[in-house]
Amino acid sequence: GVACTELAPTPPDEPARDVQTVSEGRVRKVGGAASLRNRLTLVHSLAHAENVAIDLMWDVIARFSADVPLKHVESFCSDFVEAAAQEAHHFLLWTARLRSLGADFGSLPTHAGLWKAAHRTRHSLAARLAIEHMALEARGLDVSEKTLFRLRACGDETSAALLRFIASEEVGHVGAALRWFVKLGESESESGRGESEIVRGESKLCRGESEVVRGESKIG
Repeated sequence: GVACTELAPTPPDEPARDVQTVSEGRVRKVGGAASLRNRLTLVHSLAHAENVAIDLMWDVIARFSADVPLKHVESFCSDFVEAAAQEAHHFLLWTARLRSLGADFGSLPTHAGLWKAAHRTRHSLAARLAIEHMALEARGLDVSEKTLFRLRACGDETSAALLRFIASEEVGHVGAALRWFVKLGESESESGRGESEIVRGESKLCRGESEVVRGESKIG
């Protein structure tokens, strides 16, 4: 048979975007969410994060599915397709919220910082799962708690409810990444391909010591 890598082209280092992208330092910092301008900036940044997350889910399938043992490929792709669909739903929820506030996605500049870790881990599935899909996504959930407080403080219960719902699904994404990190590490050990720390699962993330990974996020 023909190998997957012979059929599929290498994904681009960075996806094309139809929004204005500037350096991170030029993106307006969000203070409180009391003013409409600040709230628009905040909601726009949340929509941007979901837009990038869609690409991250499809990138891990396109870039790494050929590295997954054949017996696991269908299940691996299924998990990340489901996550991509949820991220797309999250993006649509935030863009609809933006419109209700009088703006459209793309009306404010965005930055490419969210893709940096994906670019750095483009050669290693284990690193991509551990850093991008576990550590950084879990950190995003931790930050969401503060964002939720800011939205509630200014009386924006609509945006707060969206954030609570989205965060509940993002916890599942971290859990799925952890499962695959462990499962693929076990497959490598069984095949004798090596026993690096990341493969053996010696990191705290792999042992499930993150509160978010254990599903104990305080959001909600």
